[in-house]
Amino acid sequence: MKRVGHLYETFLSNDTINLAFKRASKGKKDREIVEYCQKHQEELVQEIQTNPHISGIYKAKTVVDSSSGKERKVLEPRFFPDQIIHHALCIAINPVLRKSEYQWSCGAIEKKGGLLASQKLRSEFNKDRRLRYYVKIDVVHYYENIDHEVL
Repeated sequence: MKRVGHLYETFLSNDTINLAFKRASKGKKDREIVEYCQKHQEELVQEIQTNPHISGIYKAKTVVDSSSGKERKVLEPRFFPDQIIHHALCIAINPVLRKSEYQWSCGAIEKKGGLLASQKLRSEFNKDRRLRYYVKIDVVHYYENIDHEVL
């Protein structure tokens, strides 16, 4: 694999961070913190560019998974700076990851996802009745277990 340069500069560019604000705000514009961040976006962009760190402070909440009925503990990152930085990082590295990804990788990928994976599996099962196995991998409590100093 070739080395990719200037990712850090791309990550910290005004365009990337402003797009990250827009993506992170989607569906949350009525929240007080989002309204505040939008009013002060220019200063907050500069703050991220000066000190691009993730706080590591997350609120834990318990939700019930509608598909299985199981209770799950979910850690919710703060809107600023965590969600903004997450979106900016994804924007910066997405072109690199997309070049080398497997064609049928579907999870957490823009314009792909569970629906595409389900459709592909059904299509393959209908073609070949002998096909009986598939793999679904889910990393449980991934972010809780990461050493935040290393991250």
